[in-house]
Amino acid sequence: MKSTFSDRLLKWSGAAVCMMTVLASPAWLFAQGQGKTPTEQLVDRVHNAVVFLVADTQKGAAAGSGFVLAPSGLVITNFHVVKGMCEVIRQNPSGAEIVVAVEKGPNLGEPQVVAYDQARDLAILRLAHKPDSTVALADSSQLHLAQPVWALGFPHSLSLGFDLIFSSGDVSGMRKIDQLPYVQHTASVAPGSSGGPLFNASGAVVGVNVAVGAHTDPSGHESVNPGNENWAIPSNDIPPLLADTREPVPLRQFCAASPNPSPAPNPEPDGKQPSANPKLIFQSQPFCLKPGHRDEYSATLHAGRTFVLILQRLSGQGSLAFGIGSNEQDFAGTAQEDADGRLAVEFAPPHTGAYGVIVGVGKGGHENTCAQLYVFAVDQDEN
Repeated sequence: MKSTFSDRLLKWSGAAVCMMTVLASPAWLFAQGQGKTPTEQLVDRVHNAVVFLVADTQKGAAAGSGFVLAPSGLVITNFHVVKGMCEVIRQNPSGAEIVVAVEKGPNLGEPQVVAYDQARDLAILRLAHKPDSTVALADSSQLHLAQPVWALGFPHSLSLGFDLIFSSGDVSGMRKIDQLPYVQHTASVAPGSSGGPLFNASGAVVGVNVAVGAHTDPSGHESVNPGNENWAIPSNDIPPLLADTREPVPLRQFCAASPNPSPAPNPEPDGKQPSANPKLIFQSQPFCLKPGHRDEYSATLHAGRTFVLILQRLSGQGSLAFGIGSNEQDFAGTAQEDADGRLAVEFAPPHTGAYGVIVGVGKGGHENTCAQLYVFAVDQDEN
């Protein structure tokens, strides 16, 4: 039988274990029996409060992480985890399998949505069956540079399995991106970790892991930042959302109420003929904002090109507004909404760099307003 590298590795590891057992002194054996480290004890205490969430159909699947908060038993996760599950559920609403569970645990039942904040990327779910373990929040305003932190979650779960993964690191800084606070840290996270908890040394949650640092090269290709740059939403952003919980809505019903993507609109509203060949380079998922809330997007744009941004209303009567700009104060703002519910802005970036798009809904009214953002690049003559 041909030996694979894995076979050889296992055989070598086994031999090493046997050798250590033979050579180990009674003192070494005694030291091994002293018990677990404080961190191991904390992980034992809280690991059954960390859940994975997955929506699965024959056409695709989406997954993320979350944690059960004391004393309510509610699950905290990222809104984009819920949104990803909705995208899958819409493919086959009645046939989608929805699972929320702890590692090696039973399905805790299909969740209900009780609160969400898309701009802050947080969502709160209620489970049909309350898990045995919960975790507490710490005051994230007390975080400081180089403070040890550690993360639990289910990264790469769809490809590698639903195994709880531990990582440790330190707080790199407290940063603001588009006026929103984040904890930057070095505890490794990866796709699938989103929504999972970031703990302090006492085992209390100081943040909700949300993203891995990435950079975009001049060709527009995005890759993970090799500097172990990871981001979490501070735990102090959770209590305000807890205070804004609403009547629970079953996840399938919540997803059905969310708008489906609309066809890409004409990049030249009001019947104008395109002056060049516009190319759709970005199309957001449909989003719904409460009155007075906003959503944000960012991208690297290159000077020498012209872009057309279109905000397409899908539902709701709220007053939509959006604009694009950079830290260098160049800005293009909202145009008047046309009869088809489109707001279009033409923008020629004065420099190559990072730009942000902010979409907002006015404070008047009570219902959500749903929309979708499109970005077209207008090709320029390079001769």
